[in-house]
Amino acid sequence: MCFEHPINNDVLKMVQDEMTTLVKSVEDNKETWRQDHEGLRNNLQNLTQLFGLEIKSLEAKHTSLRTGFERLESRQEVLEVKVSGLSQGMDTGNGFIKTGKKADLCL
Repeated sequence: MCFEHPINNDVLKMVQDEMTTLVKSVEDNKETWRQDHEGLRNNLQNLTQLFGLEIKSLEAKHTSLRTGFERLESRQEVLEVKVSGLSQGMDTGNGFIKTGKKADLCL
C-alpha cells in the first residue's frame, strides 16, 4: 500500500476479514477472560489472607520467644548471684563447716 496508488481490493478485503475475525475473537473470549480475571482476583485475595494469618502466627511466636528469652535472662541473673555467693563462701571457708565430728559441705 503506497500513497497515491489505489488500494488493491484483495488487500482491502483481507484487512476487513481479519478485523472481523479479531472482533469476533474478542467477543468470544470476553467471558473466558472475565472468568480468568475473577479466578486470579480470588487467588490473590486468598493468598493475602493466608499471608496475614502466617504473619500473625509468626508475631505470636516471636512474642512467645521474646518472653521466654527475658525469663531466661532473669533466671541467669539469679543463678549468677547464687554462684557468686557460693564462690565467695568457698574462698573464705573452703565451703566446709566443722560440726565437731566431720566436715559437711555447704551449698
